Amino acid sequence: MDRKVILILSTILFSVMASGCYEVNSNFSEIKNEILSSSGSHYYKDVEFALGSVSMSFVRIFVNDEDDDIIKNISGIQIAVYKGRSDGDNNYNLFQRIDEKMQNNGWKNFVRESNPDELTLIYFKDKDEKLYAMFIVSVNKKELSLVQLNGDLNKVIIASIRKKGNPFDKKDL
Repeated sequence: MDRKVILILSTILFSVMASGCYEVNSNFSEIKNEILSSSGSHYYKDVEFALGSVSMSFVRIFVNDEDDDIIKNISGIQIAVYKGRSDGDNNYNLFQRIDEKMQNNGWKNFVRESNPDELTLIYFKDKDEKLYAMFIVSVNKKELSLVQLNGDLNKVIIASIRKKGNPFDKKDL
C-alpha cells in the first residue's frame, strides 16, 4: 500500500478516535445510568456508541440520494441498547423519575406513551423555535433503548415526512 494512503488513513482514524466520536457523552451517560438504576430491572449492554460530526461526514458518503436530506441535517447521534428483563416496575413511577432527570438537564417532554408492557418517551431541546436535539427513551420487558439526535431536526422531520409521501410546501423551515 502506498505510504501516502496509509498516512491519510491513519490521520483519519486518529482524528475520529481523538474526537471522542465513538463514545457517548457524559450527559447521555448520566441519563442512561439514572434510567438503569431507577428502573428496578436487570439490563446488560448490547450496543452503545456515538457518531459525532466527523463520523457523520463519513456516513454521508455512503447514503443514497433519497436519504441525503435527512442525514445531512444530523450532526450527531448517540445510541444505547440494553437487553435484559424488567422486574415489572410501575411505568408511571419510572416515568416520573426519568422526567425529573430529563427536565433537570434542560429537556422538554412532548411524547409519552405508556402501557403495562412498554414506556416510550420523547424529549427535545429547542432554541428560537428550532429543534436542535431529541432524546428517545423506550423501555419494555426485554429491552431498554436510548437515542439522542443532534442537528437541524426541523429539516430532518420535514424531510422524513416528505419521504413518506406527505406533500409539504418545498420551502425550507
